[in-house]
Amino acid sequence: MPKQNKLSPFNTFLHYSDSDTKERTVFGVDGGRFGHTHLGYTYSDRLCCNEWSDGLEAAIEQGIPRDCARYFEIGLERVLGYPVDLQHVILGVNRNSGYSYLVFGFARVVATSETPAA
Repeated sequence: MPKQNKLSPFNTFLHYSDSDTKERTVFGVDGGRFGHTHLGYTYSDRLCCNEWSDGLEAAIEQGIPRDCARYFEIGLERVLGYPVDLQHVILGVNRNSGYSYLVFGFARVVATSETPAA
C-alpha cells in the first residue's frame, strides 16, 4: 500500500533482476499508467543539477527524513523555483541500464491573497 504521510520514508530502489519490476506507486494515490491529469510529472534522473542537490541537503538540515515525500518536495521546489505539493511518486527501474528511477507528480501551490471584507 502506498504511503500517504509526507514524512514517512518509502522504498526508492528496485533492482533490474527483481521478479516484479513494474512501475508502482510508492506515495499518494495510484493514478494508473498515465498518472493524474491535474499533476505535472518529472523523472528523478532529469533532476541532476545543483539546485536539486542543494534542496535535498536543505531538507536534511531541516530534519526531514530521507526518502519521504517532503524530502523530495523541497528538492523540487529548489529546482522549479516555486512551492509545490507533491501528491504522487512512482518507482520504476530502467531495464536497459538497471537503474531505479522515481517519477514525481506535483501541483504548483498558488498563494491566495486575502481580500478584505466589503
